[in-house]
Amino acid sequence: MSEIVAPGDLMLPSELERQKIFYTLKKVSSITAWRRNYALYKAWADVTKASLQEATRQGWALVTSLPASELAFVQGGLDEFRKAMAKLEKNNFKDFGDPPFFELIAARKRLTIQLSVQRRVDEGENGVNEPHTPLWQAYCDAMHSAYDEWAECSMHLYQRDYFPGGLWYYNRWLRNDLPLMHFPDDMEAVPDPAVNTFVRANGFVPFAGIWEPVAAPATRFIDRFTGAWRPQAPFKVVAPMKYFDRGAQAHAMTLQDNSDSDDKGEKLHLAWRLLWREDRYTDGTMPAEEAHYRFLEPERSRPTTSGGEPVDGVIWAWSGAAAPASGTWLCDTQGKYREVRKKGQRMGFLQGARVVRWVLIRPD
Repeated sequence: MSEIVAPGDLMLPSELERQKIFYTLKKVSSITAWRRNYALYKAWADVTKASLQEATRQGWALVTSLPASELAFVQGGLDEFRKAMAKLEKNNFKDFGDPPFFELIAARKRLTIQLSVQRRVDEGENGVNEPHTPLWQAYCDAMHSAYDEWAECSMHLYQRDYFPGGLWYYNRWLRNDLPLMHFPDDMEAVPDPAVNTFVRANGFVPFAGIWEPVAAPATRFIDRFTGAWRPQAPFKVVAPMKYFDRGAQAHAMTLQDNSDSDDKGEKLHLAWRLLWREDRYTDGTMPAEEAHYRFLEPERSRPTTSGGEPVDGVIWAWSGAAAPASGTWLCDTQGKYREVRKKGQRMGFLQGARVVRWVLIRPD
C-alpha cells in the first residue's frame, strides 16, 4: 500500500510543530478522548429519545420524523459503543492498542448513515415534518457534535476500519489549526529512543504507538531479510509522524502530481521508527496529563476563516476548515458529493476521513 501525495502537499513540520503533533496524537488516541466521544454519542441518543417522548405526549408519534424506529437505530449504535468501552474498562484499558473494532465500526456506521439522511433533508431531496418533530434542530446539532468530535480524533489516527483513514501528511489545514489548539507550557519533548525499533514501508507494526518515517536506503527484495533496509543515525525525517495500532500496515509513500497524467511519481525510500510505544494504561491508572486535555470539537473554538481565499469569485474550503459562507458545497474532485454548511461550521471529510476541497455552488 502506497499513499499518493502531491509534492506540494507534503509539508514537514518545524520542531515546535513536530512537538505539538506528538502531543496531539497522544491526546486524540487517549481513553479520555474516546470517553468524551461516547458522552457526545449518548447526548445524541438522549435528544432522539426526548424528541420521541415529546411527540408521543403531543399525539404526533405516527407523524414525527424521529419515530420509534429511528430511536431504536440510534440507540443500537450507542449500545455498540457502550460494548466497546466496557471491553476496554474491564481490563483497565490494557488492551487499548488492540481496540474492539467491530463494535466501533457498527457505532460509526449508524452515525454516518443518519448524517447522510440529514444531509439529504438539507438539500431538499428528503422532507422532514419539522412542526411535528420536537427538538429537530437539537437532534441535528447533537448528531453533528458527535460526528465532529469523532472526526477530530479519528482523522489523526490510522487504526483500521473504525478510524477510516488518518492524517496521511502534514497539510495546510493542520498548520492553520495548530495555533488554535491548546498545549501546555511544559509540553513533553518528542522522544529520541536509545534503542530503535523500525518497520519497513508496507510492513506491519508490532506495537501500537507513535511512529515517524525516516529516510532509508533504496533496497532490493533480499534486503528485507538481511536488514539492509534499516536506516542509520543521524535520522532524516521525511514525513510527519502517525499513530498506528498494533498490526496496522505502515504504508509506503509516493510523491505524484495527480493533475499530471505523465507524472509517474517518486517513491520515497523510508522506514518507520517507533518514537513512543502505547503503554500508558498498563498499570490501570490514567496519566495526570489527561486531566488537562482540551479539544476543538464541538466547542466554539473552531477556525473563523477558511484555508482558501476566493479566486475569480469562487469560494472554496478544505476539509476541516471553517466554512467561510453558508450554503451548499460541492466536492470538486467527486462531483456527486454535496454538503450544506453554515458559516463557521467545519467542512466535512469525504468518506469520514479523506481531505478534499469543497466549492460553494449555492450560497444561502
